[in-house]
Formats: sequence, structure tokens, C-alpha cells
Amino acid sequence: AVVSTQSGHYGRGKINLLSLSILIIPCLILVFLEKCVRILPQKAPMADKLKKEGFHFSEEGILLNENKERFNYNKYSDRSKNQERYERIGNIVTEVIYEMLEQQLKLEKIFIPFQSNSSSRSFVFHSPDFLTSGKNKMILINGSGVVRAGQWSRRIIMNDSINQGSMIPYIEWARQNDIDVLVLNTNESRQCYKGSETPVTHAITAFKDHISPLPDNIKIFIVAHSYGGVVAQKLAQKFSGQFSKKVVAIALTDSVHFGNFAVTANIPIRNYVSSSEVLDTLLHEQDNYEVLSSGTREHPWTSDFAKLSIFAWFYDFLPSTDDSDDQTQHMP
Repeated sequence: AVVSTQSGHYGRGKINLLSLSILIIPCLILVFLEKCVRILPQKAPMADKLKKEGFHFSEEGILLNENKERFNYNKYSDRSKNQERYERIGNIVTEVIYEMLEQQLKLEKIFIPFQSNSSSRSFVFHSPDFLTSGKNKMILINGSGVVRAGQWSRRIIMNDSINQGSMIPYIEWARQNDIDVLVLNTNESRQCYKGSETPVTHAITAFKDHISPLPDNIKIFIVAHSYGGVVAQKLAQKFSGQFSKKVVAIALTDSVHFGNFAVTANIPIRNYVSSSEVLDTLLHEQDNYEVLSSGTREHPWTSDFAKLSIFAWFYDFLPSTDDSDDQTQHMP
């Protein structure tokens, strides 16, 4: 049996009932999603700047104007004015998300490389005591374009919901499961930035600083969207020995990489691609590499549609709670 959700843009994807019963382990995941919706900026400089443009994020994470109407790109008849306005507000939204990462999700903004006093450096966000906590880690890698740390899709954030277009649900899942987070900022790369001249060099620098020093018993999870899959593949090639010892699973969402990623990394990999098939439908399998349907045909939405399946899959690599009195300690 197959059902299609009818709320908002989730009507675009179909969910297999059997997949749902496996994904929601147990139904406490719904509590987690409710919490995600409420993680929104209230009083912060960038939120105030957004209000000056006539917009705010509602409690449901929707960008609204003073009349509680959703963002409308076509405000003017002049296309160039619409684009200029979109980019201006989009840049403020980027800063709002940066604030959320620090103030509400309690991540730290860190300039990389660590061992540099250069004023021209890029930055990432990571959990407090990242190198010393002894916790498992999750690396989040966005795609190419205007998106920055904490974003999967600016368009979805502005037109639909910050909780669907951002990395907030992934960060919250990690926090609830006692996993540290490293949020890369691969598009904050410039030739003048030491160690972040390109998206790939940015990721290599962050990996050297954050992952290389960790002991091999720390489990590393990676989620990468679109061109982020290329970045993850380059990391696997650059740090092949460390990958085989530390990285336990890689979830890609409509990655655009070329070649056999699984042979490169030699670890379990899933690529959730845009497809009309229901979520989790196996489309192709080779070695440790699986291509699954994300449950949506639209590329920007794949990270959002696939998240419950990714969480359930990652959960399989976490320590078993069978012998624990608290059977839900790793669930939100």
C-alpha cells in the first residue's frame, strides 16, 4: 500500500507504509520533528535586520511578511529588481541561520585552519569540545551555489520552510543522539582564503583540523547533498586510510559525483536520488553502494524527504540499547 501526504509540499512525495514503520523507531521521532519546528530566532541582530525588510520566520519556520503572507519573488514588474531583492533578503537569511547555529543550536563558529593567524580564513561550525568530547561525529556538507553552512536549499528556506530547507533537523537528530556535529561551509571559499581556496580544499582543511586528530574508535557519519557528494568523494580519496577506520556510513542526497564511490571509500554508502518511486525504493546496488529513491523528483528537496530514512540507517550504527533500561536513549 502507498499513501501520499497532503500537507504542503510533502504532497510531492510518496511514502511506502512499510518503510514508515521501519523508519519511525519508535514514533517518538514525531516529538523530535515538533521540536525542530520550534527552533527559530526570536531576538537577534539579523532577525531584526530581516524585520526591517518586512519579514520574519513564524513559529512553523515559514518566512512571512507583515501581512502573514509567504515570500513572493515577483514583487516588482522589473525582473532585475526582484532578483536584487531576493539576493538581499537571502543574504540576511544566511546570517539568521548562522545566528541560529550559534545561539539556539549551541554550535561554535571556528575559523580554519586552526594553526593560522591569517585574517583571511573561512569558517565552520562545530559542537563544543568537538576534539575532546569522545562523542561520535556527523559531518554535514552542502551543495554548490549560494547556500552556506546550515543550508540545503535557500529557495526552500525562503519559499517553504526553514525546517525543510536547512540542516536544523539533522543537527537536532545528532544532538538528541549525543553526536557532535561539524557543519562545513564549502561555498565560503575564495582564492584569498588560506586553506579554503575551493570547496574541496575547505573540506580537506576542516577534516585535517577536526577529524584527523580523533581516535579511531570515534564513529564518523557524513551527509552530503549534490556537489557535496563530490567533496565527500575527494575527502575519501585524500584520507583513504582514515576513512576506512573512522567513517562508518555516508548518506548522499542526489549526489553529482562520478565514479564508484564505494570502492574509493570502502564503507557503506547510500545515495538518495530524485525519483518518482516511493522513499527507500532500491534503484541500483553495487558493492557497498546503494542508490535509493528519496521519495521526490525534485533535486533540492531530496535532503528533506530522505532525512527519516537517513536517521534510521545511521541509528543502526549506534551502540545497541538492548541491555539498557532506557530503550529510547538514542531517540529524540
